[in-house]
Amino acid sequence: SHPGEIDLILERLMGQDWVVYSKPCLRTEHVIDYLARYTHRTAVSNRRLLGLEQDQVGLRYKDYRDRRWKVMQLSVDVLIQRFLLHVLPKGLMRIRHYGFLANACRAKQLPRILKAIAEAGLQAVVESETEKQVARWCFACPSCQRPMRVIAQLAPQWQRMEGG
Repeated sequence: SHPGEIDLILERLMGQDWVVYSKPCLRTEHVIDYLARYTHRTAVSNRRLLGLEQDQVGLRYKDYRDRRWKVMQLSVDVLIQRFLLHVLPKGLMRIRHYGFLANACRAKQLPRILKAIAEAGLQAVVESETEKQVARWCFACPSCQRPMRVIAQLAPQWQRMEGG
């Protein structure tokens, strides 16, 4: 707990090349659905809560071993305890940017990247005023060198709520 120690550690880590092992998935929709459960939903939706009887809450859940929906009974205390496991401490964010969009790199790296894109004759697409710093363009897969494509885009939650 020395002031600035974490910054030094993070700076050293950000300077390293990281190798990530990932296998291709059979259906990309499954990946999007899986990630969306963790990034755009609450721990327990109202439609999964079935009722309350004598201090026991009925809760629907999906058993992924046999791919069937089942019902469990939990005491109110246990349900609240499990729900609170999903509440982030103050100051933490659910989604963090990594790579060149990480806070530690963005201001320094993004102008260089956008300049390289322009020099290569590619056009960076800026989504909106609030997203000026974030640009999209076609990447080549590091494994097969073929172009990667956008599979799905999720609108910010406030846009989905407003129907935008």
